[in-house]
Amino acid sequence: MIVNILVGMCLLICSVTDIRKRMIYPVLLLPFFILGILWQSMSLSRGVMDIAGGVFTGIALLVISHLTRGKIGAGDGLMFIVTGVLLGTFENIRLLTVASVLSAVFSIVLILTRRCGRNAELPFAPFILAAFIIGVVF
Repeated sequence: MIVNILVGMCLLICSVTDIRKRMIYPVLLLPFFILGILWQSMSLSRGVMDIAGGVFTGIALLVISHLTRGKIGAGDGLMFIVTGVLLGTFENIRLLTVASVLSAVFSIVLILTRRCGRNAELPFAPFILAAFIIGVVF
């Protein structure tokens, strides 16, 4: 329950800033990262390898962000590092997968309704939040 609250708060804050400013500020993620490390070290609910795998998901996104010269925002990678600490490997990968599918469906709808073109930039954090809510509900 505490993990879900931390992840939900983090994703909500990041979604608002991503929509308003098109930025995810690392300073906003840092407290959640620290709390996640503290929680995992006290609760021992996840193994070190599970947490490392979750963090690796975010690191992989940071590498992709660098290789694509920012087509995928570095802030998204940083968010997945934080969620990786809290959720672990498989839940973090599931979060990324569901968020990507939601983003793709939304993008297709926008393109088909001619509200934007193929190269439009969309904030990804709201899709991550929606994917997290779907995961908690189901």
